[in-house]
Amino acid sequence: MAADLISQLPDHVIHHILSFLPTIYAIRMSLLSRRWRQMWYSIPSLKFNDYHIKEELFINFVEQCLKHRLMGIRGNTTSVITTFELDITRCRVESSQVDRWLSFVAQPHLKELHVEMGTFYSRSRPRYCLPQVALNLISLTILNLGYLDLQDCSQVNLPCLKSMSLTFVYVEAEVLHNLILGCPSLEELLIVEDRFFSSNLQISSSNLKFLHVEGDWERIQVDARNLESLVYRGRTSCDFDFASCKKLTHLSVNGGYFICDGRFQNFISGFPLLESLTLRGYDLVDIRHQYLKVLVLVKLRDSSEVKSEVKPQISIDAPNLVSFDYMGNDALLQIVMNSPNLLEANITFDSYKNGQSMEWYVNLLNFLSCLDCFKSMSFNLYSEQGLIFPENLRKLIRSSPLPNLKHLKVKTWFKLQKESELEQALRWLSPSLETLSME
Repeated sequence: MAADLISQLPDHVIHHILSFLPTIYAIRMSLLSRRWRQMWYSIPSLKFNDYHIKEELFINFVEQCLKHRLMGIRGNTTSVITTFELDITRCRVESSQVDRWLSFVAQPHLKELHVEMGTFYSRSRPRYCLPQVALNLISLTILNLGYLDLQDCSQVNLPCLKSMSLTFVYVEAEVLHNLILGCPSLEELLIVEDRFFSSNLQISSSNLKFLHVEGDWERIQVDARNLESLVYRGRTSCDFDFASCKKLTHLSVNGGYFICDGRFQNFISGFPLLESLTLRGYDLVDIRHQYLKVLVLVKLRDSSEVKSEVKPQISIDAPNLVSFDYMGNDALLQIVMNSPNLLEANITFDSYKNGQSMEWYVNLLNFLSCLDCFKSMSFNLYSEQGLIFPENLRKLIRSSPLPNLKHLKVKTWFKLQKESELEQALRWLSPSLETLSME
């Protein structure tokens, strides 16, 4: 009979292994060894979700697990719960029952709490209201909430909380203010909503470093003097007030709201330490920044949606810029660039139509001619056809669009079919190439 090597593992190693698993799998794993059979009683994490399980079975399973866990705690005073995850997407569980589960795990040693009570498609159902006991955990460092209500945050005490995410959580402005006020150590905040917040979003936190916001607001005001990274995604015009965020180094924002009136330049000029900028959607944008090092442009519209007289145009004056990324479904973009220290460009075209018309190749040549200062470049696209310029077009072009390019990498989503034709076209495009990689 083979030796039971699993049983010889130290307890802390077994606990570590089981803590990564949903509780139902941790229990199944405990059947692998005699010594493991009651080991899950004392693992530091409990993770429950109702995927692929009937409602009555799920509720009974959670009840029995917590009952046995209580037995484990009584038998071992050093056994504590540090992580609790509850993800209910389908089952209808009584609020009082969920309250009881949370009250059981809301102990001083709890460090991570994840509660998600639905999905995007279940928002019409009655929403669960998080009890006050979950907002008074002195050791909690991570709090993730989804598809529930926050109604009473008058007595929040989360002194060690570092990270918090609110996904489709209904919370009024004053309640949100009190919630953040009760998290003095908060460094990372994620807010995703669709219709539940008020029209104005106000966030005030002296220790906040990372902020990610998605939603429809008329005005966003952030008072966070130590903020380093800001990501904003929205669908409507929005007024921003980030005047106090002078330490911001990373910014990702929808650019469609800054249309040819100087608002965008005024916006980023308020961030003197900005090093990385991601701009999603744009028409006419002027980017001038002395310390900017990384620029990412994500174009959200194709040429069929843009009138010929208002082609997207980006003016870039960034003397310390070293990296430029472009992601879009066409090459209908004019760039005026003053960035003498540029090292690399990464170009991604995400449309299967690339290379199906002469207009595509002409637009691509015009686009690439704006990037003739680069020494290194990579392309990512559906197929190599998007870069195999027609012979008759090559004969009309007297000078190569990328005369200074030394290193080029091309990666296609589909297997290369015309490798030799592609290489010939690329060497015409960049006659000074020293290295060429095609995948």
